[in-house]
Amino acid sequence: MADRLVIRGGTVVDGTGAPPRSADVLVEDGKIAEVGRVDAPGAREVDADGLLVTPGWVDVHTHYDGQVYWDPLMTPSSWHGATTAIMGNCGVGFAPARPDQHDYLIELMKTIEDIPTETLRAGIPWGWETFAEYLDCLDRTPRAIDVGVLVPHGSVRMYLMGERGEKGEATHAEIAAMAAMIGEAIDAGALGCSANRTLLKDGLVPGSFASDEELLAISKAVGRRDGTFQTNAASFYGPEEWVGYEAETDLMRRMSLAGNGMRITFALIEDHQYPDRWRTILSRIEAANREGAKMRPQVLARPLNAIMTLAGRHPFDRMPGYAEATAGVKNTADLAARLRQPEVRESILSVARQALAERAWFFDTMYEMTDPPNYEPETSQSIGAEARRRGVPSMDLFYDLMTAGAGEAMFLAVVANYAKGNGDTVLEMIQHPDTVIGLGDGGAHCLGLCDVTTPTTLLTQWVRDRTRGPKLPVEIAVRELTSTAARAFGLYDRGILAPGMRADINLIDLDRLRMGTPEFIHDFPANGRRLVQRARGYVATFVAGERIFADGTETGARPGRTIRKQPVREPA
Repeated sequence: MADRLVIRGGTVVDGTGAPPRSADVLVEDGKIAEVGRVDAPGAREVDADGLLVTPGWVDVHTHYDGQVYWDPLMTPSSWHGATTAIMGNCGVGFAPARPDQHDYLIELMKTIEDIPTETLRAGIPWGWETFAEYLDCLDRTPRAIDVGVLVPHGSVRMYLMGERGEKGEATHAEIAAMAAMIGEAIDAGALGCSANRTLLKDGLVPGSFASDEELLAISKAVGRRDGTFQTNAASFYGPEEWVGYEAETDLMRRMSLAGNGMRITFALIEDHQYPDRWRTILSRIEAANREGAKMRPQVLARPLNAIMTLAGRHPFDRMPGYAEATAGVKNTADLAARLRQPEVRESILSVARQALAERAWFFDTMYEMTDPPNYEPETSQSIGAEARRRGVPSMDLFYDLMTAGAGEAMFLAVVANYAKGNGDTVLEMIQHPDTVIGLGDGGAHCLGLCDVTTPTTLLTQWVRDRTRGPKLPVEIAVRELTSTAARAFGLYDRGILAPGMRADINLIDLDRLRMGTPEFIHDFPANGRRLVQRARGYVATFVAGERIFADGTETGARPGRTIRKQPVREPA
């Protein structure tokens, strides 16, 4: 007899964009069997009266490539309703990997994604060389939610080219070998490929200067298998004299067309220095998609912000003399007390005033974090605005606020998507038919970012609470987190509550849903720490019909699996 779960009397928001409706949901053997009125009793029944019943979120941009081995819950994503996470993004990952390249791949991940080297070395079991073997290892690793993986171009390049892979130009034979290896990885189950064309101050990412020939050859291999190509554009942001966003957009158009309409996805943000550029890029994307390309830029559901705090990242921590002035301090409270000492304060600020003289505007984009966090603050609430009201330098005010008391204050440094001083640009981005919500970076930037929590922001700020402009209908918010995200990566078995679909389900008390403030926890290998945010109001989360969370408490269930790409084309 089938295992029958009935979720009764909830408000179903099914992931298609259809209006909410009252309905029961019948689950049998891990799949949705019926949505409507279910008369027959279930072996398990859940009362969902007063709750939203939605598909589980699909988190399309994560870096849990190491964390997947020591954190079966894949947090914070699963705390915020994600039932599927896609990793292997940004051209970095740990397969394929020759035994003598382990340290290089770890250092590359640390450089790009700011995951501690010691943590990765202690936590990765290294039981593979090929990508197929890597997927097999993931299969043997218990977890609560599903994971899908992109094969990283950087790892493939290093595997086939050795040290030349970082900066060298690939030969025709090496390009053919890369395309073949990536094709084999997708045949083994990878969802597609990722690449990184970013220029870093510490060096180049393998593939930064990959030729058009190389990227087009890989695109053909990915497209033939209905895969997705995720990339970071090197030249979308920055001064006009070195930005080549027109050429970069055209290259991605050609990559998509070379892959027979291959899906290609990449970051799109509003650069505060050039606030209209994102619309120019988006108009070029629209034109390319009319031509037959499938370009799906990823956007955040809130302003892009870094979290500044004394215990994590802040503007003074890399200033000359800072390390010496704070040597031997054992905890944050003592650090705050040391930094308040007049001679130490003046020593650090005197250096910072010169080093940051041309970035005084930075404090006009910085806000003290509230509880719950406000991701659409008034510009009059910025540190810079408050400093002008007090008649003091903004840098000095920030320093004093950060070091007050036990040093527990946190600040949002809004670095993109907020040129107007409100959320209108973000709302426009997330409602555009060609975009997909992503860029959460779960597992990465452990001491300064926590954008993986944006699904909860979407429901609280945009659907329920917004007062500074239009709100977002709940059915649109849910669609963007579920079916839109799933289809952007060729996942057609999830993201909608309909018969035959995977029974990944959230029960949400929207009235009670609340974002927590960021906090540091020490739960990584080698005593590594990270910044996380929790949420209240997710009453239950199910993966394949098994409850993995009940009122925020994990149940111990581990129904998650490794998604293996199936050779199917997108339905009409």
